Amino acid sequence: MKRVLLILIITAFATAVNAQKGHYFHANLGAGSHGLGYNIDCNSTKSSAVGFNGELGWQWYFTNHFGVGLGAGFKNIGNHCTLDFTRRTDNLTDRDNGLTYTESVVFNSFKEKQNENVMDIPLTLYFQATVSERWRILTGVSGIYSAVVSQKYKSNKCDISVGKYFPDYDLDYSGLEDREHGVYSVSDFSGDTKLKKSVYGAGLQLIACYCIGEKRRVELTFGIYGSYRFSDQRDCNGGNIFNVENAEYIGITQSNLVDKISSTTIGGTVGVRFRVGGKEKPQPEDEQPIKPNEPEPLIVQNDDIPQQDTLRDIPPQDTLREEPQQVVVTQTEERNEPTNQPDEKPVEVVLDLPMVPMGFNSSALDEASMRIVANVAEMLKANPSKNILIVGHTCNKGSLDVNKRIGLQRAETVKNELVRRGISAERLATETRWYSEPLLPNTSDANRSKNRRVEFKEVK
Repeated sequence: MKRVLLILIITAFATAVNAQKGHYFHANLGAGSHGLGYNIDCNSTKSSAVGFNGELGWQWYFTNHFGVGLGAGFKNIGNHCTLDFTRRTDNLTDRDNGLTYTESVVFNSFKEKQNENVMDIPLTLYFQATVSERWRILTGVSGIYSAVVSQKYKSNKCDISVGKYFPDYDLDYSGLEDREHGVYSVSDFSGDTKLKKSVYGAGLQLIACYCIGEKRRVELTFGIYGSYRFSDQRDCNGGNIFNVENAEYIGITQSNLVDKISSTTIGGTVGVRFRVGGKEKPQPEDEQPIKPNEPEPLIVQNDDIPQQDTLRDIPPQDTLREEPQQVVVTQTEERNEPTNQPDEKPVEVVLDLPMVPMGFNSSALDEASMRIVANVAEMLKANPSKNILIVGHTCNKGSLDVNKRIGLQRAETVKNELVRRGISAERLATETRWYSEPLLPNTSDANRSKNRRVEFKEVK
């Protein structure tokens, strides 16, 4: 098992070297039910104690969703156990007088508290998913090596009574105090428990992360955790819980009253997570789709025509002499220029259609977006020969599959609204470009907000 754990740790560090999607430092504190698990072969009651834990660690993400982590933590585990039974041994012979007797050791509501302090080294596989701009869900499955720092037991205001009964004379010496003849009561025991110091287990955690600050480098974490230690802590089969001859008490977990000893923890945790690497990078230029050379439109300025915002640049004058004239139509009526000269080239009409902004993880149209779509519908009604392609875009938050789906949903939503406003569906086509064509690098919330949009393109 130690060899397997060593291999896993080496694998985690090797993966971390190649990790590109982010490095995190985390610190957590938690509390819950931390109990030792065992069965007792006598009349007893047992309950887990409230325990605390803490952990410091690193997380390395090699994709947007998956990563590995290594940490170091502490936790304390404990139990409260009450024994209520009598152990009898028959046919013993008294050394002084040779008489046969029955020995009784009485545990009357005998209460013992067990406590264990442990240092944990968890190796964890993480999966994280973004549910909104500020919230993430994080799950982790861990293999845990535990080094026991201390193990103690202590009884509290309770007695063990030793008595003798001589059946030949019907004499009962129970409840008396005569150490010389082996009849007495003792109380208040404490000491160290001698169990295995190295054990192995597994853990599971579910954490919600809330990003704070503009750069999203600090996250508050809230979660639940659970662990199970499957190694048996018993170092031997154990002996009698109480030795009558020397009045020695060894504790419940070291005695032959219990079987396999494990532990189970479950509780809640709060903490903080810091992003310390893996900046999000803008889309490289060589990964941007290559667009064919198209003639640049001529932007006609006219006080009678309201102008729309556009990203197109005005081409140089020598280009205008070589290319056919193009007129940008920005309202419901087309510009009709007189063409009396027989040699004049036909005028090409180009629609300047605005972009429709979209919200995070949404394809719904708000009031402002609805006005833009309504304006586009009027422009298409005024130009019935024009067909358009509706393209949905996203930011880089979330997986590729999710962004492809959302981008197409956004395009379909705009198409449905145009059809509702009287535009034939045959004139409209839709597609998604997800985050492959950002307007701006996806390096800030402001840039991502502008990248979440729907664009219109004329189809020849």
